[in-house]
Amino acid sequence: MRQGPTPPASAGAFPGRGISEVALRRAVAQFALTEREVEMLWGLLDGGTETAIASHAAISANTEHTHRRHLFEKLEVHTGPGLALRVFREMLAKGIPPCLGLSAGCPETGSAAVPKPDGREKESGGQAPPPGAAILGDAARRRIAASLRLTTRELELVRGVFNEQKRDAMAADMAVSISTIKTKMRHLFAKLGVRNRSGLMVRVFAELFALGIPPWASQPPECGRCRSGVADASVEGAGNVA
Repeated sequence: MRQGPTPPASAGAFPGRGISEVALRRAVAQFALTEREVEMLWGLLDGGTETAIASHAAISANTEHTHRRHLFEKLEVHTGPGLALRVFREMLAKGIPPCLGLSAGCPETGSAAVPKPDGREKESGGQAPPPGAAILGDAARRRIAASLRLTTRELELVRGVFNEQKRDAMAADMAVSISTIKTKMRHLFAKLGVRNRSGLMVRVFAELFALGIPPWASQPPECGRCRSGVADASVEGAGNVA
């Protein structure tokens, strides 16, 4: 039987994802969330299903749905992936590293090791980029592909997830069937050890911080792992098109 999400008080971090309770609470402090809403947020970002979250919290499905709706309203989002993006944006804007409080080597809030966006919200042509494109730049995607050994197709799926695309939109962009997208997404989730789109976003976001890469980066930074060649492989080198 699949286990429900682990509540903040008993874990301190998302299992295997390196995002701490301290970082999460600081990121959403201004939204005045209740303890139940924080627990709900924790469960959603950890990929918990409605049933699993309700079971773990010992509440009914209707009560879980009500807390979820209030949480979405407070953070002004409509979906789980949108919720994850909002949390990431808050962390970036405030310079909060996801590992805060987990280890002595984690930078403090506002440290130079947690670079902030430069404020440029529009790409060429003056058009505002999609939410995901604004938070996950081309260089960041290339590094993620190398670090997580993603194929070109898998990287396209990651981009689609960060842009909150539905399966039909992904299928149209990639010129494949919706059933193919479902299959590839299932394989990608298994590869990254996550359960759904929100879990995938948390996994990618934490990996970027572990690599020292600003998510919005259009040019890769110099870092020890990059110079060693661990993250220098091209997307094609990370795997063939699936």
